[in-house]
Amino acid sequence: MNETTFTSPVANAPQAPLTLNAQSEALIAATARWSRFLGILTFVMAGIMFLCGLTLLFTASILSGYADFAGMNLTALALLYIAFPVLYIFPGLFLYRYADRMRTALANRDEAALTDGFLQHKKLFAFMGIYCIVAIALVILVIIIATIAGVAMAM
Repeated sequence: MNETTFTSPVANAPQAPLTLNAQSEALIAATARWSRFLGILTFVMAGIMFLCGLTLLFTASILSGYADFAGMNLTALALLYIAFPVLYIFPGLFLYRYADRMRTALANRDEAALTDGFLQHKKLFAFMGIYCIVAIALVILVIIIATIAGVAMAM
């Protein structure tokens, strides 16, 4: 059985090194393939979204003349379509880096690449966690503002 041994940098970790067997390596390789695919897909989708935002930005003045779009702030919507892909790029970047580092680690038996791959993985989850906290906070804020506005309008 093909095994790779890695030592843990964690201070309280047991003294025995961590060993990856063939099945663990195969699972990491499969995860790296899917991560690479999803990372590239994220870049493509962010690019399409960015192009849609640019198109909407340049056509907003034309579209606002039509009755169906009257009263809509299409420029603000276009700016959101341009801003969100910038945020969307980071998870894709972390996924792609994770995949790249893991492939390098398995191909070259490189412990530094393995560690950096897991660092990229950690960054992905930290980013997504912070993103979710901010999104939940914004939803709560919008609910509070909408409730206050609704009560104020009812009086």
